[in-house]
Amino acid sequence: MGSRNELKEQRRLQILDAAAVVFARLGFHRARMDDIVREAGLSKGALYWYFKSKDEIIAALTERLFARDPDRLQAVREEDASARERILQFGRAELQVMERMRPLLPLVYEYYASAARAGRERALLRRHFEAFQGLFSDLLRQGIERDEFVEHDVSKMAHFISALFEGLVLLWVMQPDTQAPSEIMEEGLNRLFAGIARPEKA
Repeated sequence: MGSRNELKEQRRLQILDAAAVVFARLGFHRARMDDIVREAGLSKGALYWYFKSKDEIIAALTERLFARDPDRLQAVREEDASARERILQFGRAELQVMERMRPLLPLVYEYYASAARAGRERALLRRHFEAFQGLFSDLLRQGIERDEFVEHDVSKMAHFISALFEGLVLLWVMQPDTQAPSEIMEEGLNRLFAGIARPEKA
């Protein structure tokens, strides 16, 4: 039973990997199921066994791209390091993921455009952003409790940090020859942290 389920998951991921290549090349609207069949190297019947429509594939692929691992986020919350360092480490890790996903980033922004019009996609993105913002809020609050930061509106600051990451990735897509996003992130976050750092007692 386990091996059968593993095979199903492998086939499903094979289709999603193929769809990602096709969508990145052709876009959501121009891509056809036949294009995905050819890229995946499967029969059309096999494709339709797992996904009944292109919309189902798009939904599954984007859920995969934007899924946040709750265990990973909780581990970041519980690490034995300063809030400042954990936010920086998390940012570095996320940008490394974006580096691996770089060929698919145009697809991500095409999905953003769809999310502005469709309820399901909008809800998925809201969960994606809220997971980020919730993590940053918790870390900033820990920083206040541990006298690392002065009191401030952690919700607003968490939204700002989330927007910084999103904006950096967008500029990276539109200006691929710009400075490395990781360098800009480090500079921006360190200046932000300097503004909310609790002064050291004499």
